[in-house]
Amino acid sequence: MRNPLVGTPEQVVDGITSLAEAGFKGTTLSFIDYNAEFPYFRDHVLPILEKRGLRSNRELSNSNVL
Repeated sequence: MRNPLVGTPEQVVDGITSLAEAGFKGTTLSFIDYNAEFPYFRDHVLPILEKRGLRSNRELSNSNVL
């Protein structure tokens, strides 16, 4: 299955939402330049995933982690 998740943050989240609706519980993501691209993903895509209920808030999830 080749479904690249590219586009605006909303388009990427739409793609991840489609995977979740199809029954996927998780996926592996990769970036061409992780150091340059991941901060954008973290700041723009992850908050939308949290709003849609597809990702829990990391601060709450890690509240008991030392």
